[in-house]
Amino acid sequence: MSEHLHSIPAFPPKPGYWLSTTEKILHPVLSLFKSLYRLPAYLRWWIHRTFSPPQSSLQSYRYSPLGLPRNIRVLVLHAGLPEQDIHCSLREISLDNVSHYEALSYTWGDPSEIRRIMCGDASLDVTVNLHSALRHLRHVYSERVIWADAICINQKDLKERESQVQLMADVYSKASKVNMWLGEDMEGVADAFQAIRWVRSWFPKGNPSTIMQEMSPADIDKKLNDMRFLLSSGKGLEVQRLLLPLGPFLCRTWFTRKWVIQEIVKARNGLLVCGSLSLPWSELQDAMAYLKYTRAYILFFSVGVEIPVESLDQIPFIETMKNTDAAFTVDQILYLTRRFSVTLARDHVIGILGLASNIDADDLPILANYEASTPEYFKIFLQWSIEKNKNLDCLSLGFDQANINDPSSPSWMPDVRSWDRQPGMPRSMCGFKATLDSSPTVSFPPESSHFKITGTVIDQIASLGEAPRDNSDLDFARTGDDHQDNITISQLISDRDSDWLSECKSIATSDSNAPDSPGFPSFCRTLIWNMPGTNHTYSEDQLSNIFTQWMHETETGIQDQSAPYIDPVVLSFTSTFSHGRRFARTEQGRLGSMPIFSAVGDKICLLKGGSLPYVIRPRGDGTFMFIGDCYLDGVMYGEAMVEGREMEQFTLV
Repeated sequence: MSEHLHSIPAFPPKPGYWLSTTEKILHPVLSLFKSLYRLPAYLRWWIHRTFSPPQSSLQSYRYSPLGLPRNIRVLVLHAGLPEQDIHCSLREISLDNVSHYEALSYTWGDPSEIRRIMCGDASLDVTVNLHSALRHLRHVYSERVIWADAICINQKDLKERESQVQLMADVYSKASKVNMWLGEDMEGVADAFQAIRWVRSWFPKGNPSTIMQEMSPADIDKKLNDMRFLLSSGKGLEVQRLLLPLGPFLCRTWFTRKWVIQEIVKARNGLLVCGSLSLPWSELQDAMAYLKYTRAYILFFSVGVEIPVESLDQIPFIETMKNTDAAFTVDQILYLTRRFSVTLARDHVIGILGLASNIDADDLPILANYEASTPEYFKIFLQWSIEKNKNLDCLSLGFDQANINDPSSPSWMPDVRSWDRQPGMPRSMCGFKATLDSSPTVSFPPESSHFKITGTVIDQIASLGEAPRDNSDLDFARTGDDHQDNITISQLISDRDSDWLSECKSIATSDSNAPDSPGFPSFCRTLIWNMPGTNHTYSEDQLSNIFTQWMHETETGIQDQSAPYIDPVVLSFTSTFSHGRRFARTEQGRLGSMPIFSAVGDKICLLKGGSLPYVIRPRGDGTFMFIGDCYLDGVMYGEAMVEGREMEQFTLV
């Protein structure tokens, strides 16, 4: 640990007060040499400015069609000084016979703010951020060959865009280096890079995913104890000041862009570039992965160093994809990357095609589609997903599955704007088998926004509560306390919306569902969706005791000091699975957790091939609006799939 105590930079750094005699002598010589070195560049600039026509009089660049399916264009960035105009040319190469080139990963920025560059004898308009990246990446005295999508792909040719997007994974994997442009150098970037290097130095060299399997719990505890001691020592304030720039740095737009996932995972050599500063991607990736895997980030929170929770999820996920053989399907990646942003809704899918284990060469032309309208595209995607996976998991991708607030879109089209609000475990991956091992029976009529699916109505919503407010009191990471074994119920739910719980109780309470009756365990299971996928198991009596105490303390405000301590996973699941859901009782007395747009009178059905029940709404013309999936206690494992149950075909619009 002592090496880390002594490696903390002084604050502020001590400036030099004088130059040595040698430096004084060499300084004018070096300046002259630098000027002579730049002389040819200045000469080229002067000749060009003197004899070339102004950019405003040049025609816009016209793309020639690419020769072969696996050909791409690369940008030859001509040498120049920072203050000079950007000049380039485009060259066509084959990915099957690759010459040296680098790739650029960046955010486009505001498309209305453009700059003009020279491409051959014509001009090209690029966004301000791309212009800035090219200006900084340009060499003074030699050409640099770069692939940048906005220039190297004819963006006005939808067919070319579709074919080139299918090659993206190869483009980035075959590049000698991927420059990850974060924008201009701003205050705090150098300090953030220093903080990243310092964090990385705490942990062993090598891939975190591999190293963590080799480290014993005792090794991890020693690392955390050393860090905890340092933070509480006389060096604690200096460490805090060292780490503070991390949060603002990780909030840069580039880290939220969905396309960067594929670009990073496929890169052989990634370099973060911010103005004139750079840092190997592996430094940041490994630092964030170790912070997540060891839970060391909790110690940072305890001293006021805020690291975006999204970064703690997203960057370690990228590390896992990059450094392990773990395979992820399209649906899994869509869920795990739900908080990344895109400009076009379809890019949530197209941007990850090169990463999914269940995508093959025949699937790419189907899903890399920019010509279809948005509803048409998602109909294509749903049809592909259902036929490929033989299930209806794609109907559970979103938080608000129904897009009923947009009458121009079909109700079954995922509301991708809500995806980033979905917490916890994906519902389609909870291990439920509501229709057992049945296969979907679906038809997609051409030239129609409808589709038909086979299933059966099993119940109807009779009463319905409101959705609870967002609840952050279960976010232990922000408390700075990594010892959460001994927590009382009152401590966990101190900020919980008591009105919501009381409303759930009133809906559940009836002759068959009273707190002291055998139906009360159903109430408990519904609140936590039966705790799917957790290793923590509780008997029905234990769950009943937990929620009985919860309701008692909520209603009376009196804490039972003799109450047993509980594992916080119980209320964590309550927060996760009740978030954005409405507690309900059905006509047949079942209890359920329904989509937020549900209404009394909506039908609850089983659709063949679905792992969950679904809520649909009759429209009065024989068709139905799709509202979303739900939890309905007593039917989640095929109990309602009785032999001889009549099936019918529903038309979802």
